[in-house]
Amino acid sequence: MNPNYIGWSIVDWKSESEFNVVKSGIYSIKKLNDKDFNLKNKGYSSNSSERKYISDKRNFETI
Repeated sequence: MNPNYIGWSIVDWKSESEFNVVKSGIYSIKKLNDKDFNLKNKGYSSNSSERKYISDKRNFETI
């Protein structure tokens, strides 16, 4: 996991050292982060309704 992407994988474990990756991928939250960064540069505080909405959406999407 990094600030812009969240990786996921489904793994079938056969033993402690043997496994098979069934499927994997990433979720991108880059657009939300870019919007938040843009608003921050325009002087919006972290308590503004616009940035609060983005923060809540990012938390929801991450969960």
